[in-house]
Amino acid sequence: MDALLDRDNFRLQRLPFPLPADYEERASHEAPSSLAALQHASSWPVLYILTNSKNRSAYIGETTNYRRRMAQHRDNPEKDFDSTLLIDSPTFNQSSTFDFENRLIELFLADETYRVTNKNNGYCAFNYYQRPQYRQQFRMLWSHLQDCGYATHPIGEIENSDLYKYSPFKGLTPDQYEAIEGILKLVKADKRTCTFVNGAPGTGKSILAISLLFKLRTDPEYSKLHVALVSPMERLKRTYRELARSVDGLRAGDIIGPSDVATKGPYDILLVDEAHRMHGEKGAMSIPNYRKTCAALGLDSSATQWDWILAQARNAIFFFDPKQQVRATGLGISERNRKLGELEREHVSVSTFELSTQMRVQGGDEYLDFIYDILTGGPTAEATAKVFNRLFSSTPQTDAQRTRLSESGTPPLYELAIVDSFADFCKLQRGKEVQCGLSRMAAGYAWKWETKNDPDAYDIEIEGIRKRWNSSKSGNWVNSENAVEEVGSIHTVQGYDLNYGFIIIGNDLKYDPATDRLIANKASFMDSGAKKTAANDEDLLQSVIINAYYVLLTRGMKGTYIYICNPGVKRYFQRFIPII
Repeated sequence: MDALLDRDNFRLQRLPFPLPADYEERASHEAPSSLAALQHASSWPVLYILTNSKNRSAYIGETTNYRRRMAQHRDNPEKDFDSTLLIDSPTFNQSSTFDFENRLIELFLADETYRVTNKNNGYCAFNYYQRPQYRQQFRMLWSHLQDCGYATHPIGEIENSDLYKYSPFKGLTPDQYEAIEGILKLVKADKRTCTFVNGAPGTGKSILAISLLFKLRTDPEYSKLHVALVSPMERLKRTYRELARSVDGLRAGDIIGPSDVATKGPYDILLVDEAHRMHGEKGAMSIPNYRKTCAALGLDSSATQWDWILAQARNAIFFFDPKQQVRATGLGISERNRKLGELEREHVSVSTFELSTQMRVQGGDEYLDFIYDILTGGPTAEATAKVFNRLFSSTPQTDAQRTRLSESGTPPLYELAIVDSFADFCKLQRGKEVQCGLSRMAAGYAWKWETKNDPDAYDIEIEGIRKRWNSSKSGNWVNSENAVEEVGSIHTVQGYDLNYGFIIIGNDLKYDPATDRLIANKASFMDSGAKKTAANDEDLLQSVIINAYYVLLTRGMKGTYIYICNPGVKRYFQRFIPII
């Protein structure tokens, strides 16, 4: 039995598992400080970590009766562990230990010192008395776990990882929790269903999809069902497969592309992430392969990828946001409404769930509405600009300043500003990258991709500073080594979270004083495929460009800084957002 470690308000004690037969007797002979902790082992909220030193697996839990809970685990043949760490504190209550348990599971999964074997995901996040102070204490606990060899990486580093961001152990918002409950009821109904989960950027559509996949794959009630998550974006599909390899209960094969449904189906349930990225034949990289998939499913070539899903799934669940349709060939709200009408006539059970709680952007719904209305000339832009300083901060803050504010119970304001000088823009980005990482520059498709054929060339030059478009071939540019010095496009940034977004608005947008609106500038838009598809449809081209900037400007969790190339567009934006 290891000596008890008193660490601030925490007492950590490593014990063999199962607990020794003479545990009760030995406990009575411990030193007084140790005895105080051991008295908490029978009637006090505590945390514990079960570990296996050979296969480096771990199970994390909380209980109000440590001795009884250890006996239950001892009698469970699935709990193959050889050590248990008791974490005790005189300040613990059940709300705090439940919160800490879920926080530990999230962090342990992404830290990867141990392989997490917990299966209890999908809890609804909640608030409780003095939660900010407890969260501050949690940081001390994590530091102690690092010192004791249970964890390796600091919290800030872990929170920047994809494994953390897409973890199936995320606490769910009330509307996410309601959606999961509703979808599971539909699945149990044993009839053909189609569900659309609608939500703005940052409302957790992808997190909900992964949480559902984990629930369906690990809950014995659903484990016999044929289930998969469909990702129409190749780079996100690779990210999700890496996640699946690290999560006990998931497999890389659970993540598939749209065309895979023809060869691997039929399915009981298909979860379709980023459904607005799906398309018809016009968007296909290979027309012959597209038609081959349609034929394999008994469909003609007018079918869309949505039709592929519906043909192969008894329960089809689409995660969708029409404002994120950034390809001219993408499927938007009109296609959704047409398809839902068809399904209802076929007596398919159709349902929708709305996600509204903002999980990514700390500026909340006010920021999302503000940005969208600036881009589209909507009604809230002027009103929000009048109270800008109550909602946002145009003054850059250090990450330490933001952390101190959070721990004091005062949420830091979302950082938002136009940066006048491109040199200052680049300097600020590098500074944010040093402070907290994941600070990326991205731009609209207003420059040709010269480096695609000549890697030594440069694609973008602004104020004498030259930049290259994203060069990563791994599919995950955001987390690649070169990302800090490069500029991401909509196709490499969509679906990913950043700490700070540094967004360049190029000359593909111009300002029309007659309508007081931003409009597409086709001559400076360099996406040749989209231009060809929308050659005779100005409204479609306008929608694609505006939606792309909306997605780019809603990637930053802590803040967004904007550089604007066109003088007229810059003056228009300055009516709403301060310039620094």
